[in-house]
Amino acid sequence: MNLIIKTLVFKTPYHSGWRHTERLLSNTTLIRSLTLIASQLNLTEFINKVRNGKLRSSALLPAILDKEGVLRPLLPLIKLPSKIKDVKASWISLKAAQELLRTFRSCKEVPIIVDLIAEKDHQTIIFECNGKLHKGLAIKGKVIIHQEELNHINGVNDLIVPYKEIRNRIDRVSGSADLFPVVGHQALTPLWFLMISEEINEVLLDRLLNILSKLGIGGLRSRGWGRFEIVKIPIHKEYKEILEKGVFYKEPNYYISLGDTSLSNIIDLRKSIIELGFIEGLSGVSNNLYILPKIALIRPGSIVYLTKRPYDINLIEEVEIPYLNYKPFIQLSTIFWG
Repeated sequence: MNLIIKTLVFKTPYHSGWRHTERLLSNTTLIRSLTLIASQLNLTEFINKVRNGKLRSSALLPAILDKEGVLRPLLPLIKLPSKIKDVKASWISLKAAQELLRTFRSCKEVPIIVDLIAEKDHQTIIFECNGKLHKGLAIKGKVIIHQEELNHINGVNDLIVPYKEIRNRIDRVSGSADLFPVVGHQALTPLWFLMISEEINEVLLDRLLNILSKLGIGGLRSRGWGRFEIVKIPIHKEYKEILEKGVFYKEPNYYISLGDTSLSNIIDLRKSIIELGFIEGLSGVSNNLYILPKIALIRPGSIVYLTKRPYDINLIEEVEIPYLNYKPFIQLSTIFWG
């Protein structure tokens, strides 16, 4: 397997989700957007790789610049089991994620946060595992980091924030202005994603991304949303090594989901801590929309127990639409890290 890491900087807000806006642009959104462009350019090689599960992606995830100006990718994290109510961190550094998964793997039962010790510029997390207390992780701002990173990372509170814009339209009956809100999210930091495949044509991927950067990703693209730039910011060397080593399955154990994935039988739900989500709504071009079936999925940042190698399973959901002469599909294969 080969992997590619790309970093994007969003110049405008983006909109993702139906009925309510999602904070993250998911791997399904990214893959579907790239596949749509590939189909318009008749790039069947790319489409077949996606359909056959030979190309997978993470969601678009935030990264922070450390005190040395080097990029440190972050992972999403769902709410951990805790006896403390005010654990507000929603991101975790790679080094901290390594330590967290070590804790999970060493415990007979799921570890629980039992205390937060307030320090000068951070909070130390205390886990209970096998009847003993463990510490080694800290919360700085809204990011969980390793104790060894305290002197290298500043406290970061908001990485991706809700965005609201007031627009107006002209009422054709009265001729008066009719105000309405448009909502989404704004990334205040670079976003990164990881793609993994047996063979990756990086020149082709860059071509598709370059077109997507101009067209925009997500909803409300006609309003100028979802525009981004592809940037080259050096990634912290240790972080890059940790990231690259962690994406390859080793054995049945705990891993962190880096994107939306199907409720597959490769995941032992009894041992996992997951956040459920759904894909639903409308899809297709504006003059030929179709309703997506409601598909349950596991959200990014879920801590899952994998029982077998995920890359042996192709998670594709095909959509049966009577009046279409083709079957739209949704790829729910993502990358697990650990």
